Amino acid sequence: MLFEAFWHHQLVDVAVLVPVYTGSIRVYSFNPYTGSRCNGAGPPIMVNVWSSSTDAFVRPDRVFGLDNKLKDLHKCPLKCLGIHRPPVSTVVQTEKGFKLSGSGLRIINFIQEYMNFTGIVTMAVGHSGVHFVSETALSDNDSSPIGVKVKHKKVDLAFGRFTRIFDSESDVEFIKEDQMECFTWGLPSGIGHDPTLWINYVAEFSLVTWILIIMSIILAFGVVVTLSQLTSMLKQPAATISWSPLFILFYTYGTFIGAPIKVTPKSCALQVFLSNWLLYSLVVTSAYQAYLGSLITIPQTIPEINDQHTLLKTDLNLVGRQDMYYLINSSAGSSNDFKELVDRYQILPPEDFSHFIQRILLKRDTAVLASKRELIFYAQRYKTIFNDSRHLHVLPTCTIESYSSTFMLRRGSPFRHRISTIMSRLSETGIMQQWDRENLREEQIHNIVFTEDTILSMSQSFGAFVVLFFGLFLGFCAFIGEIIVYLINKFCIRHTKQIMFIN
Repeated sequence: MLFEAFWHHQLVDVAVLVPVYTGSIRVYSFNPYTGSRCNGAGPPIMVNVWSSSTDAFVRPDRVFGLDNKLKDLHKCPLKCLGIHRPPVSTVVQTEKGFKLSGSGLRIINFIQEYMNFTGIVTMAVGHSGVHFVSETALSDNDSSPIGVKVKHKKVDLAFGRFTRIFDSESDVEFIKEDQMECFTWGLPSGIGHDPTLWINYVAEFSLVTWILIIMSIILAFGVVVTLSQLTSMLKQPAATISWSPLFILFYTYGTFIGAPIKVTPKSCALQVFLSNWLLYSLVVTSAYQAYLGSLITIPQTIPEINDQHTLLKTDLNLVGRQDMYYLINSSAGSSNDFKELVDRYQILPPEDFSHFIQRILLKRDTAVLASKRELIFYAQRYKTIFNDSRHLHVLPTCTIESYSSTFMLRRGSPFRHRISTIMSRLSETGIMQQWDRENLREEQIHNIVFTEDTILSMSQSFGAFVVLFFGLFLGFCAFIGEIIVYLINKFCIRHTKQIMFIN
């Protein structure tokens, strides 16, 4: 009776000490799962004896050991509730009835084989209130939330994809919260605004690259003016460029864009600098011309909405589940966007979620807030059933994030430590990640691409700027050489005149 009371509260790691007349102490425990008994305390089992003569245990075995007692459940039945949370756990209807699939089913099958129990799987759908599939319904088929069913011991464990912000319940624990669940918007594709025309001419380079290009033109203009003026001061008319500053600006810009200019400088310093300047200009203008050509030969991407602030500027109906409304309503004071979202938010009726995805794709007047995984799953199902070219656009940024877990157990459940250890091993070895990747690969929508147009960054044009500044350095060295040669020639001429005067 004592062990039955402990097992009633799901306490397994219990030992009872019974002293005997010889002075020894016998240690008794119990095992609720054996080859002849399931889910019951059963008769006491003597696990060890404390000897008064040796002042030690007779056996080296551990007295306490929860994992050893629950390592093998001897095919005993456990009530498992699989909730429809696609794509991790999916309840689909086939010709033979309802079927459960997804990476969550793989995990529960692995744990069932590893712990050697018989899973009595019940399937249900829903969020704030769940509804059982008729073929697998429990005897007390109510619509209470999943956490309440686990808390009140109606099921031993639940599996699917559970988040703390939506599925949390007192006296309920989540096992191995190893992933972040992203809740974002799904909306019709191609309803964004086309960028203005001038954007096409400046979007190739980043802002930093444009600033450096403009600075390089100004620098080249200053170098040409300086070298031209200094060459004139050296009184070498043959090597002098008699240009005005306005013409030099035209010359510099013309060489940069590759315009044909017949005037050729004769100064060595200018020739050295301009040869590198032309190479730099060739690299930059070739990249820019290639981009402009691609605007004609390659169709531009469909304009999309990629953030919630832009979404709120549209006339789309903003809908979602009731539990999502409670969350954003509690965050209404954090920003103006959430406040406006609460005012426009419409709660969905408890119907099949795939109908709303179909409405979004056909009528193109609604955006729904839900899990990104779920949005992708239902959009893929629509394409599979109707073979339609329409596709759903999922915002790449998350409106709400929450840690998620595959399993939900009752607080104090004897299976918690064992299942948590198995989940950790699956995660550390990469098996769980591989199952998730395979599952997502099956459900992935090929039309949904979360990439942006590539722009030419500094790392790609680094070589061109190196050539430019190297040419500037060589031009400066050539100019110093011209000054030295000029001074040497001037000294030689003056020395020759002195010799001739003496003679």
